[in-house]
Amino acid sequence: MRNPFSRHARNGANARKFDDRAINIAVLGDMMELRYNHIVYSKLKRGSVLTGLYWDYMTPAAFITSSPRILLIGLGGGTIPVQLKHYLGSAFSLDIVEVSAHVASMAKEFMSRAREFLEAEVPDLSGTIVGDGYDYLSKTGKTYDVIMLDAYVGDSIPREFLTESFVNLAASRLSESGVLAVNYAMSFMQSVQYRRYVDMLKERFDVYQIGDRFVSGNIILICLKAGTGKAQVLLRIKAALAGRTGTDDVISGYEGMKLL
Repeated sequence: MRNPFSRHARNGANARKFDDRAINIAVLGDMMELRYNHIVYSKLKRGSVLTGLYWDYMTPAAFITSSPRILLIGLGGGTIPVQLKHYLGSAFSLDIVEVSAHVASMAKEFMSRAREFLEAEVPDLSGTIVGDGYDYLSKTGKTYDVIMLDAYVGDSIPREFLTESFVNLAASRLSESGVLAVNYAMSFMQSVQYRRYVDMLKERFDVYQIGDRFVSGNIILICLKAGTGKAQVLLRIKAALAGRTGTDDVISGYEGMKLL
């Protein structure tokens, strides 16, 4: 599996400042990137919604259920919403919670630029909820089919999302066949915490890993509630991607996902 999961980026020129934090959008050939403090928050590729990076393996978690109700915690620049819109059209609902008003603002600018760059319709991010994802999940009465956790401060997942209370909370807010998908970046500290986090997740989910944590910058954890197995996941993802160009690596990633 080709698995170049990495959030790190080169320094960019023409950076703008919001609250003394550098934000910039750069076009590098066929790639458009949004960077925040020199970390890549989103990428888009001209002519394809697939980027070759971790987003491509996160998004298919939504295909496990038809017409999924999705919660995305951590917006970045909006790569995942772009991919969801491309593959699912209007056959999904999406709530987005982003803790930083600055990130939410820059994502809207990124989407404005993306419309021309991709020459395609892009998702409307105006409904993004600016707030803490853990607090939102604890207070909402909604049930979701898919919860995607892509929340970062620098190269670390905020501490509250690495707790047993979050794992239990996510499980309680998911439908019977729901899935929790986690982008887990292998910084030094996160690598140290990885085994403990997986053990917590396994108390409530069957946990699968996409990517090799020893060689990858990021891995994807696919956490399934009882009754949904790997064979069922593969069947639905292959059906959703049937006839789509450039998806062989994504399908291969799910074929190779490992039960932990």
